[in-house]
Amino acid sequence: MTFHKSRILIVDDLHLVRDAMRAIVSQEPDFIVSGAVPCNMQVLSVVRACRPHLVLMNVSSGRSTAFHLMRSIAEELPSVCILAYGLHDHDIFHAERAWLAGAMGYVSCTDTTKVMLYAIRRVLKGEIHLGKHLQTRLLRKTRRSGGPSRTDPIEALSDRELEVFLLISQGYCTKAIAAKLSLSGKTIETYRERLRSKLQLKDGSELLQYAILYSRMAGPAYVVPQPVFSRSNEGLLAQATGT
Repeated sequence: MTFHKSRILIVDDLHLVRDAMRAIVSQEPDFIVSGAVPCNMQVLSVVRACRPHLVLMNVSSGRSTAFHLMRSIAEELPSVCILAYGLHDHDIFHAERAWLAGAMGYVSCTDTTKVMLYAIRRVLKGEIHLGKHLQTRLLRKTRRSGGPSRTDPIEALSDRELEVFLLISQGYCTKAIAAKLSLSGKTIETYRERLRSKLQLKDGSELLQYAILYSRMAGPAYVVPQPVFSRSNEGLLAQATGT
């Protein structure tokens, strides 16, 4: 009797994490690791070549490449399942983006190995695996009519805009963001201008403050800060950044 093994492709930018995931997955008798690769546009070629049953992909960096790859895989190879994972169970925005891009589940690095393996098996069966926070958020959104929530302008950002926004929140300047994303400084300035427009912010200083406040306040029960800034906000900013 031939024992069927599900092929798993691991996608993560960190070599150490790839090795750890490979060690965990390969110990299971019903799994075989078909590859472990960094998150870049070569992943789609790897998926085409090795035809894994499931792609296990890290989305915690917020890089738009990951979400683009998920959409491409879901559209071109719908039989390939996708399970996303991230650093925190409250990383709702990355989890939601992954879900909308085609992932059938999301697990957190704070979950146990048992939970992750359970999620892999559920997704391979065609089932959905989502944490309670993400389930609640998605259920609430189904009750809304129209596009993104007006009280949550971050939802209106594209994947690339969100990527730039998160890098701004980490203190990266335009030149550093351009180098990190392999884009020109002019292109990053265009994204910054779009962010200021969508978030209704008047200048780069307000954008930086808003990004820092967002990154510190986002969570399971977060309240998105409103884009209104004045001198009185300096105390709030200092409190949020711990300065």
